Amino acid sequence: MAVTAAEQDGQIVAGAILSQSDGVVGVSNFFARPGARTGSWRGFPALAASLFPGQTLVGYESGPRLAYAERHGFKPIGRLRVWIKDT
Repeated sequence: MAVTAAEQDGQIVAGAILSQSDGVVGVSNFFARPGARTGSWRGFPALAASLFPGQTLVGYESGPRLAYAERHGFKPIGRLRVWIKDT
């Protein structure tokens, strides 16, 4: 797992959590402050690839966030399914 952050003028302006599992790296909790010079999806895939070489990035964005991720090279492959076990 890696917790990432981008800094601008001494302030954290973007970040995400990367979690590796079974040949993929999950992207979660991505955030970027609007208007920040750093901290967008643009540089994020390269950072993730440097931390987890050869691994596929996956996430569960929807709506405007999915559209934003798609503009930066991500492709939707299906809907998110959440499984629970009754106790």
